[in-house]
Amino acid sequence: MIMEKLNEKEGKLLRLALCPGAQPGEVSAAAEKFFTSLRRRGVTAEELIRGPVLGLSKAKRVGPGDLRFPFGRYRGQRIRDVPVDYPYPRHSRIPAHK
Repeated sequence: MIMEKLNEKEGKLLRLALCPGAQPGEVSAAAEKFFTSLRRRGVTAEELIRGPVLGLSKAKRVGPGDLRFPFGRYRGQRIRDVPVDYPYPRHSRIPAHK
């Protein structure tokens, strides 16, 4: 999702700049070319952080309560919407880890 708004060249430069095996000279050259390309296209810092370039503004955090209940009366509903007193499966059915 992050890479969909970057062009192919910018994607390659970003991968190289963040590659753990890249040499220091390669990292700095790739970073310089990456930002030069973004500037040439008129991308601002705000767009890069929040806006359409990286798509971070559309990101949604999903927590454990957003998972869907897999069975029973509340099948398909979010776990946060299932009453606390609903009989969940007991851990005694799960074999002990050895």
